[in-house]
Amino acid sequence: MNQNNQYLACKSTNRTVTCRVDLLNENLNKVSSLEGDIVTGSISLKNDGQLRRDGTLTLISSKDLNTDYFKISLRNYIQIFIIVQDDLNTDIKAEFNLGIYLLNSPDIKLSKSERTISLTICDIMNNFNGTFGGSLPVSLIYTADTLITTILYSLLNDTEKMNYSKRKIEALIYTLGSDQTYSSDSTYGDILKAMQEFYLDTEIFFDENGYFCYQSIKDKTTDLAIESLNQDERIISIDYKKNFENIRNKIKVFGATVSDSEDSSTYQYLYEMVNDTGTPFSVDKIGVHRKTYTDDKLYLDAQCQAKCKYQLQQASNLAETITLELIPIYHLIPNRIIEIKYTFDDIIIEGRWLIDSVTFDLKPTGVMTMECHKIYPVPSI
Repeated sequence: MNQNNQYLACKSTNRTVTCRVDLLNENLNKVSSLEGDIVTGSISLKNDGQLRRDGTLTLISSKDLNTDYFKISLRNYIQIFIIVQDDLNTDIKAEFNLGIYLLNSPDIKLSKSERTISLTICDIMNNFNGTFGGSLPVSLIYTADTLITTILYSLLNDTEKMNYSKRKIEALIYTLGSDQTYSSDSTYGDILKAMQEFYLDTEIFFDENGYFCYQSIKDKTTDLAIESLNQDERIISIDYKKNFENIRNKIKVFGATVSDSEDSSTYQYLYEMVNDTGTPFSVDKIGVHRKTYTDDKLYLDAQCQAKCKYQLQQASNLAETITLELIPIYHLIPNRIIEIKYTFDDIIIEGRWLIDSVTFDLKPTGVMTMECHKIYPVPSI
């Protein structure tokens, strides 16, 4: 991938945009491809939750439509590449990987006026959350001291369960904390959702290259900016919001209450964190803004700590948000940092921002919509 060409191609206002759809087998290896001009469609990407990508796409195929259509099967994984060619400089051409998807509802239209293939695409997680499958073969029982990574490996490795070999699993020493039973009418998606919710400083998702990922949520505050949009002519509009109702600098989490059978005493799992100083919204700047959570599914102080840390960081970082409408810049994708300095009359918008979601309108005249939140210093907790 030539990153300089990607940058230059997206700087061009005189450009041609086409699409390549690679058809992948169960091992995510390319077996064929569809190529053509984009008629319409959109692709949406985001950086939270289990389902992080979806979209629709309609192509005028550059090959025989019948041949292309019958390459597609129910089990196809597909990978979407957007190709941008600078019309004024043939040396500047770039590909952008918009991710691997499950193919849903392919449709072909043949007439004197229309020869197109339409695709509906969705996140790989839909294979495991009940949409296309994922029901448990039997009830699954796990004891309180079981590592979450052990559970994930057992699900992914078993040919009768998820049976998925591409994975990136961080070696986190997190246990369940309490015995858990998942009935046969549950899905793997239900189990994965529960594993993530036990420790809110972790995330579970499929990345743009089809890898199953389990990891701690990364601190992006020191990441290099992928783009500087300073009075950039590609910006069409900016919607800028301050959300001071979101701000909290003292978080307390109450977990489950357990009883000691020997002396009848009780103990409640809990954790508290305070952002005392050093950030724009710390206690020394704006006073105490408290928020309390209760979650009886948390059976470890470490689980309460993880939720506490997550909620405090969220409340310290999301006071300001922007929604930008731009001429598409395809390397601007979620979890990347951008820098902005934009002045309109007496309004100044500036700083470092984390991209939360993007939607690319794939029509030839389409734009992209990008939602971001401002990056603040991480609280000292």
